Amino acid sequence: MTTSEIPGTRNNGMHFFGRKSIGFKLITSFIVVIVVVLLAISAFSVARWKSRTLTTFTNKGETMAKLLARSARSGIVSGDPDQLRDAAAGFAAVRDVLFVGIYDRDRNPLYLSDPAFPGSAASREERGNAGSAAAVLKSPGTLEFLKPVVLLNRSKREVLTGQGFSGAGSREQVIGYARVVLGRESLGQELRITIAQNAVMAVIFIGASIIIVFLWVRKITSPLEILTGEIRALGKG
Repeated sequence: MTTSEIPGTRNNGMHFFGRKSIGFKLITSFIVVIVVVLLAISAFSVARWKSRTLTTFTNKGETMAKLLARSARSGIVSGDPDQLRDAAAGFAAVRDVLFVGIYDRDRNPLYLSDPAFPGSAASREERGNAGSAAAVLKSPGTLEFLKPVVLLNRSKREVLTGQGFSGAGSREQVIGYARVVLGRESLGQELRITIAQNAVMAVIFIGASIIIVFLWVRKITSPLEILTGEIRALGKG
């Protein structure tokens, strides 16, 4: 048997760093598995983060619209523009808030934080289709929340008997709407930061894994390399 016919000889390219060597194949396989696992974990982590953050962001907008509707109730009843402005000023200053609007029951604007904001004044068609239910409108760049401003009328029994307001038998009357628009820019920034952090961690983990796997494979293949060297030496005589 010649040297070229012996498995593991250099003539067949079976040295450790050769593409056909066992060590190279083992390292490549481990690296592929590690990269695939890390990509799957990163994708799941980002998707979960987006879902959780969007839910939190939506809850924030709904809460703000609800509070604005309560704060604007007396201003809509009195028709005082200063009271409406004061009710909306605190909400307009909150981070991620792009627009705050207060409308009457026909959706005619009573207060607009930014009159130039797209869609700040409802169209005639929108006023005609105005309902009493809350609405959440999603677009690629914004989340819009519309909450009806409700006035509870006392029931006839409470009025006639002089009882305190209990809400039993009362009727809800929509007297206006509160509108809050949140921008998604901060979500995009946080998402990019999260992806960058995952990428850095993945690179570090892959680098450490390559070193560990290299040392481990090198340890396993060392006896084979020694045996190959001895056979090669015998073949040369």
